[in-house]
Amino acid sequence: PAKEGHTFLGWYLDSDYKTPIVGNVPKKLRFTLYAKWEVNSYTIRFHTNGGNEIPNQAYLFGAAISAPPAPTKEGNTFQGWYEDENLSKSFTFTTMPAKDLDLYAKWGKESYTITFDSKGGSEVSPITAEYGAPIAAPANPVKTGYEFAGWYLDEAYTTHFTFATMPLNGATLYAKWDKASFKLIYHSNGGTEIPESVHLFGDAISEPSAPSKEGYEFAGWYTDASLTTAFVFSTMPAHDVNLYAKWTPKTYTITFDSQGGSLVEPISAGYGTAIQLPTPEKAGHVFVGWFLDENYTQSFTSATMPLGGAHLYAKWVLEPNSITFVTGFEDLTVSPLEAYPGEPITLPTPQYMGYEFAGWFLEETFATEFTAQVMPEENITLYAKWTPQLVTYTVLHYAEDPEIEGMFAEIKTEVKQAYTGTTVQAVLLTAGLTEITDHPNRVVSGTVKGDGSLMLYVYYSRNTYTITVYGDGGIDDEGSEVVIISAKYGSTITSPVFTKKGYRFTGWSTGFPETMPYYDLAISAYWEAVNVNYK
Repeated sequence: PAKEGHTFLGWYLDSDYKTPIVGNVPKKLRFTLYAKWEVNSYTIRFHTNGGNEIPNQAYLFGAAISAPPAPTKEGNTFQGWYEDENLSKSFTFTTMPAKDLDLYAKWGKESYTITFDSKGGSEVSPITAEYGAPIAAPANPVKTGYEFAGWYLDEAYTTHFTFATMPLNGATLYAKWDKASFKLIYHSNGGTEIPESVHLFGDAISEPSAPSKEGYEFAGWYTDASLTTAFVFSTMPAHDVNLYAKWTPKTYTITFDSQGGSLVEPISAGYGTAIQLPTPEKAGHVFVGWFLDENYTQSFTSATMPLGGAHLYAKWVLEPNSITFVTGFEDLTVSPLEAYPGEPITLPTPQYMGYEFAGWFLEETFATEFTAQVMPEENITLYAKWTPQLVTYTVLHYAEDPEIEGMFAEIKTEVKQAYTGTTVQAVLLTAGLTEITDHPNRVVSGTVKGDGSLMLYVYYSRNTYTITVYGDGGIDDEGSEVVIISAKYGSTITSPVFTKKGYRFTGWSTGFPETMPYYDLAISAYWEAVNVNYK
């Protein structure tokens, strides 16, 4: 027979299992046999999946079983025993089943944290991850004046930490810093060059030898080009520093020898600063300028103090006489003529459109002509005399258009001549016209200009005239024997049509005009009798 968890040991004649059936078969026909069983022992094998080893345990079938002490595994938390390697079916310890068991440990990874001590640098947030999970280095912290040199596991910076996976129990990391180097850059502003220097942050720095600049005293180094903030050499700041040299001009003096002129006081000023050279006076002379030598070979005109100052000599010339010219026209000027008395001179010959120059005179009345070829002993004024020339001017005549109200048409252009400066008057046209005296563009008189630009404008209205037309026995469509046509001079007109029974129209007593003439007119119709046959 079979029995779960047991091994069959044979049949017995008694329930105490003292008499086996083998060799003891009873002689009676009916008997009862008792099966003897032995409880089987089974083994539980523990697979710790990397944890510490757990010994196998043996139990009799049906015996109460309990879990062994939990295994341990570095960086992991034990989460129980499972019946399959895939860890999908957990095992509960109750009683021993009728089979050997293989149990598998399930593990959950523990989370750890890496904290950062930036040692005075910017704060770095902690990193939390499961043991062995990939981790990446955070953004480097920053610290003024230093360069970041990596993360270390100890404050002595002996063990560098490499970011790969989360270590067991996490870590506290310490930032290592190296001093950064920065430059002092010197701008000598025209002085001798000072090479730039490199220093570590916080290191002591000292001022270099002062630069030199001709004409100036060195006044220190400044951190701005406008030279408002002086730089103190103490320790190196955490940045490159541009330094600008400040210079103070040296003071020099200019002395003056006026060579017989008025006394001139010396001038003292800083090199390169603005100076105003004085102008001495000397009777009967004109000051020419200052010179660096008594032979007047090298002129001095500087507006700033020169290096080392100077000693200057005044140069003089005799004062010349002058001739002033008056042309008589506001828009024509002639520059004065200067020369020393007795020196040769050439008088100018001005020109002015519309006039012919007739010489220079000592009076405005042109009584005495000046023809000398040397400068006189005194200053004089000369007056130009002019002879007007014959030039043209234009007169334009405009009359109102007889057909269009408010329109004007040019009816005559006159180009005339007169002498420059003459006042002229337009001659009015009279035949059929009356001048419009209040026209805004009217210009009927003016002064003739030398360039011929004078234009006179005359505007006229046209007079109204009448033509009386006699039918001489004939009548028009309205039955009138006389037709009166009234219109402005120059207007288009049409002759009336007369009829006369028994007569044929043969023409007019005078030619019938197409436009209104500049006079009144009477015209008669002419007729010729025609033959009429009567029945």
